[in-house]
Amino acid sequence: MFLQLPPEVQLLVLAQLPVFSVHRFRLIARECNDIFQSNVSTIYRNIAIYHRIAPDNMNISEIIRGRKVYFDWLDRRLSGEDHDEEAMSWKEYVQRFFLLEKNWINGKALHTVRLTGAQRRHRIQIDEVEGSAISTFGLGNVIETLSKTSSVNHVNIGGIASNCFDTGEPLWTNPIVSPWAHCEFDKGFLIWGRRTTKIEVWRRKCDQEADPLPAYDPDEYQRATHTLLTQLEGLEENTQIERSDQRGKFQPFICLNTEVPTSASRFVYPHLVLATRDALFVFVYDVPNAKLLRKIELDQDNVLDGDGDDEDETVNYVEHSPTHVFVCMERQIGIYKKSDGKADLVFRTTHPPDYLLSIDPEDPEFEDEEEVTLTSMELPLRPIENHTIRLNNFAHSGLREFKAVHVSPCGRIWVAICEESFVYIVTGGLEGTNFPLELTEIYLGEEELYYLAFDGYHVAVAGDRGIYTLSLGRLHEPTDDLHLIHESIQKGSLRLFRPQKDVDMQQTTCLQITDDSVWHVAAVESKSLPFLRCLLMMVTVFIAGNLTGLTRIDYGKRLGSDQEETGYLSV
Repeated sequence: MFLQLPPEVQLLVLAQLPVFSVHRFRLIARECNDIFQSNVSTIYRNIAIYHRIAPDNMNISEIIRGRKVYFDWLDRRLSGEDHDEEAMSWKEYVQRFFLLEKNWINGKALHTVRLTGAQRRHRIQIDEVEGSAISTFGLGNVIETLSKTSSVNHVNIGGIASNCFDTGEPLWTNPIVSPWAHCEFDKGFLIWGRRTTKIEVWRRKCDQEADPLPAYDPDEYQRATHTLLTQLEGLEENTQIERSDQRGKFQPFICLNTEVPTSASRFVYPHLVLATRDALFVFVYDVPNAKLLRKIELDQDNVLDGDGDDEDETVNYVEHSPTHVFVCMERQIGIYKKSDGKADLVFRTTHPPDYLLSIDPEDPEFEDEEEVTLTSMELPLRPIENHTIRLNNFAHSGLREFKAVHVSPCGRIWVAICEESFVYIVTGGLEGTNFPLELTEIYLGEEELYYLAFDGYHVAVAGDRGIYTLSLGRLHEPTDDLHLIHESIQKGSLRLFRPQKDVDMQQTTCLQITDDSVWHVAAVESKSLPFLRCLLMMVTVFIAGNLTGLTRIDYGKRLGSDQEETGYLSV
């Protein structure tokens, strides 16, 4: 029957098979093998498009060329002129992608913990094009000794820096940034606030030089900062400090002014969303064009406690999809339409779940409490019986305070966490989704949760015990039934990665997901360490208490090696 279909229909059918079934297809009959061998590149390209791992308007060379640094899951560590785009075929690209996905599901990953020295990292963003880790930092308990007096002042020194995420090599640093600032990054734009009403936008230097945007208009402060950084870079070149030419470097682009202070921000190209802490206003900016698209005044009738008292809400987090803004407050998540600023949905923890799941309370603990390396275990998800009794207990316990929310790139799936114990996976219910709201609620036991990351396919949550990960099913078409997401959760399992013993999960400051890794920043216990004395500034720096460690859980390295690699890399 299949062999009698038109060739173009045969190729479409093959694209929708599980990728490992395609390998077995060629073994059915000689005619099947002939079809496979004659169309191998087209078959795998169609698979990549169907599973949304490649756009339909790019060839494999263009996809690989878009990465200036190859990732482990592509089995390449080349850059610059050494790029060999033709070495990767559609077949190899697709096969390695699904091996990577299998590692995510099975929890097969290697890891490193990188100590960050005197610079205590706070927020981190990963540039997957240039292979750099961008982070804000502070020096913490810094003592400034003045050269002509015995007086001693405590000062806060901070900055933002990009480093090669493999070697830790410094690529660029801007020390004129508030300590421990929040930063956002996407598609080459780097954004942080001045702790006033002004928001700085910088852009990858190579992008602005190759494609200058007309909205480019830094303010005087940014221009002066850039001039100083250029002078410092010249001094480094004179002292023969090696630096990559353009990689990891940024230049000022524009300075935005919200007129009122904001405390929460989220940038997903091209829109930057900013919210005031008192839940009064949300600003939506078009960053490449430096335009304020909409100022949303939040509906104060809904910004109240769910029990009816008049205590004002505060904003903990803000997120957005192509069509909606998600404002995460302590007791509710308000969802507003970008088109007109009107409220579309108010979500509270009292919303009854369609599926209530829990990890097994009798799952074994990690055996070796003295273990210093990151270890992992599988936690099967099981349905909770007696929904009503359990929900009533939890709903009125006073512990269910929203911590964060993230939404998938398509805008149809969103994930939220409470400060205590609960993870929510929600689909539908919004204008334009054409599906009713459906909720899966996962109870993680008596545990405090600190941070959430979600890329549309993988969920990562940092809690007391470690880092939980969950892989969701993949949707292929905008019309696919969103219920498939909830089915995939019920059939799946959580993976729990327990960090090295001296990583303090309570001091988590950031959690990020890239296509092949989970990145986690937290304090690492250490003794007081004396550091560098800078003669130019007459500053003696002492770090008392904790350093910070950047943990990378890397699923890509397991594609080419089963060797366990653990330990610290100091920079």
